[in-house]
Amino acid sequence: MKTKLLYLASFMLVLITSCSVEETTDQLSEQEKELKVENLVKLFVEDVVPSSSYSKFINDLQTKSSSGLTEEELNQMEQEFLSTQSEEFLELYYFVVNLNLTEDELREVVIAYFSFTKSNSNASKDSDDDCTNAENGPQTSFLSILGRILCEISNYESTGNN
Repeated sequence: MKTKLLYLASFMLVLITSCSVEETTDQLSEQEKELKVENLVKLFVEDVVPSSSYSKFINDLQTKSSSGLTEEELNQMEQEFLSTQSEEFLELYYFVVNLNLTEDELREVVIAYFSFTKSNSNASKDSDDDCTNAENGPQTSFLSILGRILCEISNYESTGNN
């Protein structure tokens, strides 16, 4: 009887421990989420924005959104653009999109990133055109929102308001 009770107690202990471990690994802390968003912003600034495919994507968005762009067309354009990006960027991109951040929450992280790194001081001359086109693009596209926030920060710092 004591051995059966010992086995039962051991089984219950293992069961409770394994359930507790699963819950803690599924939930990311706010710091981990913020770090992933910052890494996405860093990759976006260093790899995506300087690329010609980003300029083309933003120009196409601006052109097509002025003539009426459906949600399906927007999704198709985003998927075509994302298919040219690195695996690391895509993993971070989809993770951050699944966080369902509001534009204000995303803006806070981007501002914090730039205030920490000041890495946007070496923006290219074409960034003004990209910024104009990003501002006129669809307001629901995550990439457009991110690009618009980066342009706002870049313009703010370039006018000497830092």
